Amino acid sequence: MSDEVVIVEDYGILREELAHFLSLHGFQASGVNCGLALDDWLLDRGHPPEIAIIDLNLPGEDGLSISRRLRKAYPRMGLIILTGRKQPTDRISGYESGADIFLSKPISGEELFAALRSLQRRLHPEHKP
Repeated sequence: MSDEVVIVEDYGILREELAHFLSLHGFQASGVNCGLALDDWLLDRGHPPEIAIIDLNLPGEDGLSISRRLRKAYPRMGLIILTGRKQPTDRISGYESGADIFLSKPISGEELFAALRSLQRRLHPEHKP
């Protein structure tokens, strides 16, 4: 089972902290700051990550558009929206865009880790923890 995660977050310190935290917990975590950087990242690798963590408020293409695009291109990819938006309409839009999980900032590392592990169990039911 792949443990590769890409974080699409424009706030550099948060992106680096999340990638570092996830790396400490066994994930191959990388971060990019916008949709264009994500496209370059995907081209460089030639394959999608297992899971993408996406902020909604991004420069250029917004997170909802990125989520819709990723869901269409990679239907089996796990998608987590991690955002400061907390309104029910934002959550609904997130799920309608293809997100599996919608989380609000601030979030503890432990909660994010638990969400990732839960999503992995759904993506790979044949693997026992």
